[in-house]
Amino acid sequence: MRIFLSVVFALIIGINFYFGTQFFSDFEAHYNNEIFHNAVASFALAKVFNAIISVLQSVEISASFFVGFNVQIGEILDPLNDLIERFSWVMLFASVSLGVQKLLLIFGKSVVMQGLVFLLSGVGLVMLWVKQMASSRVFSLVFKVLVLLLVMRFEAVVFSYGSEQFYQHFYAKTYTKSMEDIRHLKNQYQNIEQQRAELQSLKSQSQLNRFLTKLEHNMEHLSQKIVNLITVFVVTTVLFPLLFLYFTYLFVRFIFKIEGNDARITQIIFQKVKQ
Repeated sequence: MRIFLSVVFALIIGINFYFGTQFFSDFEAHYNNEIFHNAVASFALAKVFNAIISVLQSVEISASFFVGFNVQIGEILDPLNDLIERFSWVMLFASVSLGVQKLLLIFGKSVVMQGLVFLLSGVGLVMLWVKQMASSRVFSLVFKVLVLLLVMRFEAVVFSYGSEQFYQHFYAKTYTKSMEDIRHLKNQYQNIEQQRAELQSLKSQSQLNRFLTKLEHNMEHLSQKIVNLITVFVVTTVLFPLLFLYFTYLFVRFIFKIEGNDARITQIIFQKVKQ
């Protein structure tokens, strides 16, 4: 058992050395920055439509058969406007989540964290071979703190990688298709002056009805795509990391819960050291 635990400590030292600062920097650049770019691109497109909606709602047409036009266009655009505002809050939470992941990655790659893992691993390895210290409370504390540091160092990598794989397998196509459709609609409406001119050129009630029908269809389609994006970012940047952090919390709580009965951890892990 003592040899087995020695191998475990040696592996911890080796892993800590192998996954050095460069590994965390490369991981941060590949995963965290890519997801953050997707979030910014999605949010920017949504805000473009927010501006377009404001312009459409502000257009005034002075014709007797267009009485109630502003009411009709408001009924079509107000729900979408509210949805975009909610999407803004979702993206705020997503950005905070990505920021926390980035901080954890920076913390994990710090020289201080790497040095503490090396130090505690070495101390634990030495104490393991000192008979009187192997079964002591100090050894138990060193082991538990080492586990906590390892969790803190690698948790951001694990759940960032897990979120990325979950996204690629289940939501990548949804995100790509939604963004393509939103960009297509943006190309139709991004020329604000053209939209204003089209509205002011309406000459009959039938033309107005066709315009409103097309607008309603496009805004419903846009709403569906924004809901898809909300689902993607809520699951991959909020719910998935929270779920992982919850399980991390349960694991750390289990490790330190044994503090109340410290003899138990000696029995579980170090029982055979004396043998």
